[in-house]
Amino acid sequence: MGFNLFKKKTKTEQIPAGKVGEKTEKNIEQQVEDELKHLPKGLAEKAKDPQVKEKIVGVAKKMKEDGVNLKNPLAIKKWLKQNEQKLKEENSAGSVDPITREEPKIGRNDNCPCGSGKKYKKCCGTGK
Repeated sequence: MGFNLFKKKTKTEQIPAGKVGEKTEKNIEQQVEDELKHLPKGLAEKAKDPQVKEKIVGVAKKMKEDGVNLKNPLAIKKWLKQNEQKLKEENSAGSVDPITREEPKIGRNDNCPCGSGKKYKKCCGTGK
């Protein structure tokens, strides 16, 4: 007696109405977790980061809501192309502006800003 994917579930095997959403979310998270195990080593290391994993699961949930078959790579690529702009906007909303200097960087061979008349590398920049 093996597992049959096409067997219609009886009433006792069906998921209760209140648990359907929870079960789907857990399934998506489990599917993502399983797929991450098959990634090349460098990508797998990056995907272990909780923030990255959360973003991947979020995108997978959106795909599932839109009815994309997560087992079909062509359907996934098509969905990503269609929603590329939306995904970029979401990512840019959480991005941080780069740090900029208020004063220009002091070069090693420039005169020291302390006013000693020595080069920066011989004065205040010796330990840096």
